[in-house]
Amino acid sequence: MRHAKSISPFATRSPLANIVAGMLLLLSPTIAHGVPVLVDFNDAAPAPSFGGTWNTIPDTSGTTQLVDATGATTGITLSFSGNWISDDIQVSFWSHGNTAWIDGNAAMDHLTQNFTGPPGTINIVGLATNLVYRIDLLAAQEFSIPQEATADFSIFGSFGDSVPNGDNFNVHTDGLVNGNFITWNAVTPNASGQILIQVAGSDTTNPEMLGTAVAAARITCLRPGAAGAPQEVSCAASVPEPGTIALLTLACAGICLLRGKGFRAA
Repeated sequence: MRHAKSISPFATRSPLANIVAGMLLLLSPTIAHGVPVLVDFNDAAPAPSFGGTWNTIPDTSGTTQLVDATGATTGITLSFSGNWISDDIQVSFWSHGNTAWIDGNAAMDHLTQNFTGPPGTINIVGLATNLVYRIDLLAAQEFSIPQEATADFSIFGSFGDSVPNGDNFNVHTDGLVNGNFITWNAVTPNASGQILIQVAGSDTTNPEMLGTAVAAARITCLRPGAAGAPQEVSCAASVPEPGTIALLTLACAGICLLRGKGFRAA
């Protein structure tokens, strides 16, 4: 009489467990390690490469599809309001090299908002409304009269969390000479998935605010936590939600359990 071959349920479940582990391993870098988006405003200086792939914005006339520092598509776009000067190709001397997140080449050129007109905006669109974003902005430009090199940089009325912040920021002294940048730690997009960086120059009370220049930016995607600081996550377009990962894990565990019961019943 032929006897059925004894099969251990543990041996049967092992390949499924390996599949689950493999899927989670593939997903885990996306969850645990944030990859930022790096932006170089203007292409007059050599192309930047410090920190990964940069998005170089040659002028303010179009909309740019942004990639993250690994080159992955994000679904985020960047554009400008109409009152920017697209042909400003001035290259300024930057003495700090590559520092923090800033590539020295990205710091040497810039795009300029028309300081005589209404405030201009940098429009970051296509953001996930369930995330918050850390925005770092380098505003740097060389001025022969440094006291005229100021401007206001704000997001939804906030001048930022850094010292110095965007209130009367001096793009020559604060930005170019001292290497400071403006940071907003946790910006919530509006209901349309947008963050608007406003740049404002001279007005009737401050006629000599001419420093409306932006050189580089970093966008970091953050997932709010139940407790503690938000967690950095990838900005890539196909970032899985934690609920999706949990459902995937439960489904695979259920399959393993049913397979094991099936063999015991046999």
